[in-house]
Amino acid sequence: MSHNFDLFILIASRFVPNSPRWLLSQGRSQEAEEILFYYGQKNGRMESRDSVKLKTLNTGGANVEVKKSYGAMDAFKTTEMKRRMRILLWGW
Repeated sequence: MSHNFDLFILIASRFVPNSPRWLLSQGRSQEAEEILFYYGQKNGRMESRDSVKLKTLNTGGANVEVKKSYGAMDAFKTTEMKRRMRILLWGW
């Protein structure tokens, strides 16, 4: 039974677009704008591509690479994250 669900997720994931927020964080703003425009058109909210312009990080011309590193203990930083992790681990 669980193999069917795994197969469904594997197949369905090929048809789900990447998150515009994730694409923007990876420096792929053009792709993020295209996805937002596509769904804006489907919702009847956008008529032109000019209505979708994402803001990018202004570094004053400097080539700055912003990266954060996360560890396993970051899942327990806040009270809410601790609660969610306990629920997740309990259900697992």
